Amino acid sequence: MSKPLTPKQQRFVEEYLVDLDGPKAYIRAGYRVSSGVAAKKAAALLAREDVQEAIKSMRASGAKIGRPSAYSEEIADRICAALVEGRSLRSICLDDGIPAQSTVFYWLSRDLHPDFSERYARAREAQADAIFDEILDIADDGSNDYVTRTRDDGSEYQAFDAEHVQRSKLRIDARKWMAGKLQPKKYGDATTVKHADADGEKIELDDVAKFTRLAAIAAQAHSMIGEQGDEPADDAG
Repeated sequence: MSKPLTPKQQRFVEEYLVDLDGPKAYIRAGYRVSSGVAAKKAAALLAREDVQEAIKSMRASGAKIGRPSAYSEEIADRICAALVEGRSLRSICLDDGIPAQSTVFYWLSRDLHPDFSERYARAREAQADAIFDEILDIADDGSNDYVTRTRDDGSEYQAFDAEHVQRSKLRIDARKWMAGKLQPKKYGDATTVKHADADGEKIELDDVAKFTRLAAIAAQAHSMIGEQGDEPADDAG
């Protein structure tokens, strides 16, 4: 007798019946792998007899297959609340009762529900604050900076775990970038200086252009001072 499917495998079966796309179903089921690996893993699952039996059973049962596609205030509330908590839309759309990510993007791109579009935008802005809090938590958490290792003589010692610290740095950098994109005025890096051209139109210069411009202005000023100093002085008498 074959073992029952694991929760993820059962989820794969359900997701597969949504669009019959094995690799996408594998990822939507919660497996965190690349698309290339997902294709191989999905093919391996679909080749299993117990998985095929589960697919046939779900089809024969007449159970409702697929994710909801109709908009509702309840779904909108759940999505926005989860965003404010710092979760990604991708992970939210894996929750039961939530439409596929493509459906949510379709609502937003067509502005089919203006109220939801506005709430979604505000939730994304608030998400930056949650991400900022995560940055502080990661930076303050030094619990795994050291690991216990064993010497050849059997004695133990605490060793600095550079790999963990580097991983924490990557997590912080990714969140800093995300927060800066969600709320550039609050968390973005100010790397531009605004100027106006001869017609009064605003222009923006990046750091390289800024320093080049300043150097040119300084050189011009120095030249003007030099020219003034070379002029002959008026005779006093």
